[in-house]
Amino acid sequence: LKSVQTGKGFIEIKSTEQLEYIAKGLVAAFDSCLELCRQHMTREQAEIIRHLRVDEGYSWRAMAHACHDLKWWPADEYWDRVPSAQPMGMALCEVAAEFFNENDREPPWN
Repeated sequence: LKSVQTGKGFIEIKSTEQLEYIAKGLVAAFDSCLELCRQHMTREQAEIIRHLRVDEGYSWRAMAHACHDLKWWPADEYWDRVPSAQPMGMALCEVAAEFFNENDREPPWN
């Protein structure tokens, strides 16, 4: 919230090229997160993730941070640097939803 109030930490996007560069980085981060989740997630973890997202209303960032704090999986450079990374939260929900043959972009997930 402080960064929203002060503007500190914000990056001004001045060109289409800069936006495309950032988007490519986020896609790469998301793909890496998906791979990590698919390698390590168990059914029990998917049930916890589903409960936190569907029943408790956790955001993607809150989901990432909560699961990071549980230290379920081996250290990951990206996730350890940004525990509340939105791409990780999105990946956690996508992979967890797959355990239930559900789509994380549709109700009750989203």
